[in-house]
Amino acid sequence: MANLFSLPIWTVNLAFSEDISLVSPLLIPETITANESSATLAQTLIKRLEENNIKLGEYLEMLRHAPTLSLVSSQLTVFLKAPRKNPSYPDLEVGFDYFYTSLPNQHYLGFIPVLGIEGYAETPEELVTVLQQAVELEFSRKKRLTDVRHLITTQWYEEIETEKHVIETRFHNLSELANLHDRKEREWLPEIAQSLKRLGQRRCFGRDNELEQMLRALTGKYSRSVLLVGRAGVGKTALVQEVYRVGAERGLGSVTFWETTAARMLQKLTVESGWEESLGHVLEELSQRGDILYVRNLAQLFEVGAYVGNPISMAEFMREYLALGSVRLVTECTDEEFATIETRAPGYTGLFQVLRLEPPAVVQQPDIVRRRLHVSHPKQLIPKPAIEETLRLQHRYALYSGFPGKTVHFLESLLNQENNTALTREAVVTRFCEESGMPRFLVDSRTTLNLDDLRQFFQSRLFGQDAVIDIVVNLLASVKTRLTRPGKPIASLLFVGPTGVGKTELAKALAEFMFGDSKRLIRFDMSEFSDEIAVLRLTGDVSGGQGLLTDKVRQQPFSVVLFDELEKAHFAFYDLLLQVIGEGRLTDARGQVADFCSSVIIMTSNIGAGVSRQRSPGFHERDKSLTALHQHYLHTVQQFFRPELFNRLDQVIPFNALSLNVLRPIVRRELDKIIARDGLRTREVSLQIEDAVIDYLANLSGDSHYGARQLQRCLHEQVVIPLVSTVNRYPFSTSMKITVSKGENGLDFKTMIYTQKARADQTLVDTKWTLRELSTEATKTRRLAQVINEGPTMNQLWSKWDILERDRRSMREKFWQEPFTAHEYGVLHNLLENAKTLLQRIESIEIDCSLAFIGINAPTDKLTTALLNWQKAHEAWQVQLLDTVQPETGLCMLSIYGAPEYISHLVSIFNQLVKNNAWVVIERAVWLRHNEEKYIYTANATLPKRPGDRLVGRELQIMGQGAVLYFAKEGGVHIWVDSEKEEHPYAVLIAQCTMNKFKTPQGVHRKKFLEALDKKRQYWKNGFFEFAQKIHTGSNWQSVLEMQLDKNFKERLRRVLCGEVIEIDQYLEDELSLDDDLSLDDLSLDFDDVPF
Repeated sequence: MANLFSLPIWTVNLAFSEDISLVSPLLIPETITANESSATLAQTLIKRLEENNIKLGEYLEMLRHAPTLSLVSSQLTVFLKAPRKNPSYPDLEVGFDYFYTSLPNQHYLGFIPVLGIEGYAETPEELVTVLQQAVELEFSRKKRLTDVRHLITTQWYEEIETEKHVIETRFHNLSELANLHDRKEREWLPEIAQSLKRLGQRRCFGRDNELEQMLRALTGKYSRSVLLVGRAGVGKTALVQEVYRVGAERGLGSVTFWETTAARMLQKLTVESGWEESLGHVLEELSQRGDILYVRNLAQLFEVGAYVGNPISMAEFMREYLALGSVRLVTECTDEEFATIETRAPGYTGLFQVLRLEPPAVVQQPDIVRRRLHVSHPKQLIPKPAIEETLRLQHRYALYSGFPGKTVHFLESLLNQENNTALTREAVVTRFCEESGMPRFLVDSRTTLNLDDLRQFFQSRLFGQDAVIDIVVNLLASVKTRLTRPGKPIASLLFVGPTGVGKTELAKALAEFMFGDSKRLIRFDMSEFSDEIAVLRLTGDVSGGQGLLTDKVRQQPFSVVLFDELEKAHFAFYDLLLQVIGEGRLTDARGQVADFCSSVIIMTSNIGAGVSRQRSPGFHERDKSLTALHQHYLHTVQQFFRPELFNRLDQVIPFNALSLNVLRPIVRRELDKIIARDGLRTREVSLQIEDAVIDYLANLSGDSHYGARQLQRCLHEQVVIPLVSTVNRYPFSTSMKITVSKGENGLDFKTMIYTQKARADQTLVDTKWTLRELSTEATKTRRLAQVINEGPTMNQLWSKWDILERDRRSMREKFWQEPFTAHEYGVLHNLLENAKTLLQRIESIEIDCSLAFIGINAPTDKLTTALLNWQKAHEAWQVQLLDTVQPETGLCMLSIYGAPEYISHLVSIFNQLVKNNAWVVIERAVWLRHNEEKYIYTANATLPKRPGDRLVGRELQIMGQGAVLYFAKEGGVHIWVDSEKEEHPYAVLIAQCTMNKFKTPQGVHRKKFLEALDKKRQYWKNGFFEFAQKIHTGSNWQSVLEMQLDKNFKERLRRVLCGEVIEIDQYLEDELSLDDDLSLDDLSLDFDDVPF
């Protein structure tokens, strides 16, 4: 291993004025810099000496430039006599500053820095004489006395000083010197890139002007690097290949084009000491060969190479070589990436000859596509209608990449499957529908669209909204007939109306109809983006992270994008929305464009919904005109949203509240879904529901303002829970019929048992089936372990380990003298070793289970025990891994706000969960000083600071491994029901921070604060009710609640470790209710002053 040496470098600083100074090394006067610090010059000198001496093993030469000196400053005077013949100057007396030092041999060495003169003598007196003679000789050689200006240059400095700098460098041993020599001598280009092949036929068409410009830039006396700017698919790569093909006739015959990517360069060039030295060898090799390096994406060169302690990327490293013209680089980027590069590195693009490639004219594209396909598939017939239909479909629905490259790739994939048969227009439409998921009758102009069938499709999924369905059907008909404006989303719709009336259900139905799957729905809850910082996450942060919105649309361009509860978003989001629905595109923080022209944009809102919630008794609605209702919503939307946003909407679609007549078919549909659930479908249970039950359930949920959502809760309480109690009283094999009827006090469940099947003792088949499940579980568990070991969290752990290991090797004994570093090294070592051991153990368990399943080994209960014990150990290791890599997940701020009467009940529930996990909790009480309208904090929740202070909340700082993930979904409204069945709502907020950084949100003491939150859970003395998951239990409910939270925590932990969520902050954005927003200073909830 190389040894560290400290070398002293002496520098001389000549100050001429306050703004001008010259700095040079004392022993190398020919090296000089202006207005630069002496420390920087010393560092530069060491690097040059390392390049020229250390890497060649010439250590003595290195030491000669950095001897150990102890300088003494002094002055000497030189007498210059006037010449006897032709005296041009009188006798002169000139003084000089000089420095001298004593050498180990008792002799003296002196320097006059301003003249670059050295002298050597046995005594200081002799040294002065030697230096004087040297000055006279220097004056005579350079004829300084012939012109007074030459004399003045030796005297016009105001101050001279020397400075010593001790710089550390490495001296290599013989083995390392040999490796350095081999690395320098080896050919790097074949390792980091592959040479382009000269194509026999032309593959670039319609780019004659750009081809000529590029050839002129790369050839001739003043050749330059070239940057191609344009969208993906416009022909940048084809142009490079064409330049290489015809370059042999234009002065590029002996030049090789080397094609590579930034990722490959980083992989191949990175060694223990970094990538800089290797990249330097590559550039030197390029310069010597005269070859051209072709990097596919310039923006990616700015993303690789930089790390902590070295902000220089590979692109910045190459700046000097490009500026000098010693290497030629051909690269490409998009217009958005070009703007990002200009912002990040001003002037960098000026090092290139920039060629902008625009898509060919629409009339030229068919001919270009035909000629390009004829080159790759000369034997296949490519009819013009097939090309034109492809271009038509892609220009309307697939604008997310450039033309004609996208069309060429699409048709080439079809030609490769047609097996030398003629390509038809029908095959084009079929393939496009398969890839996009869009129905053929919507995109194919030759296929008719039956509007009645279309209306029936939506009516089967949406009840009581016939006017809404008519609007949607008419809109889709306009899409079918190509009457919508191109260059924007397929449709931009705003759904307004009360909650629970089918807005989200219609969005899912549109996704299923348009793209073949209701999962083609990208949903954003806009309450999570109620501040400007949160809105930035949609397009990526300033560090270049992926945007939540732009990244999902790029991955799945054919989809329905749903912005739920639009009115809760910050106003900054509306600026993004203008670009999305107006231009059909959005640029993220990295300069990459997401195209929305293949998407349907749906926004939902509850503004103006109060009118439609008003009901008349019974099954008859008030006589409300749909036209008047539409006008009411239009007026409300126009008042709330900016005019430029409102004008870009295709349709504002109002939803009316559901009437009791509408609820009846919804009840029937939901009951059918209950009957189809696995719990009944897999058992021999027949469920018969009388018609009176339908009316009873519809009336029971008909007075709510929550629409169909209240019906879901009603069905769970009235049907599912009693049904579960009834079924669980009998063995699994029992065949029964359950009749549900309307009784005097609710619903009656009558059970009729048909037969009782006797279950024989466990047979060999049963044993194998049980072993099959065990074997499947072992395989599933092993795969999970492998995914976690290859996931991003484990990669972060390896990165930390690599840094510590590098420091340990370089620092040696000093490394272990730092307690924190040594402790961290031990923790990481144990985690990595445990990961290896656990993986080996589960692989062994999987093999044992498989052998038992196929009958080679005898089955044993120890296999199940071993697997369960392994899963428990691996879960503990997962928590430790997350806490080590992302310790901030151990901080959770859980705040409870509401009336003081029952707040202690909720606090005790959460405190018990904290206690069960052996975590630490710190608590403070929040009091409202009413006359001052400010919050006061105390440690005691029973004693206020002043009489009159009112308790409005309690805030808990929870500290423990993964605490914030454990409580991530607990945000919302928690309701305590007292013995009189009166409900007491409390707001629960979750945040990832410490108590001293948490700011109590304004307005928590106001009644309407709760309206900003969704209902989470309801409690009473002997049970609880989960609004989202419909869990209702009355016995041992605390244990059930803990089991539910434990299960959710394990699932979230798995998602984070497996990389399904890239960053923990991104996960919390999806899972936490209002935590990040409510901790910001600028949050203000403007509610009425109504106390709890």
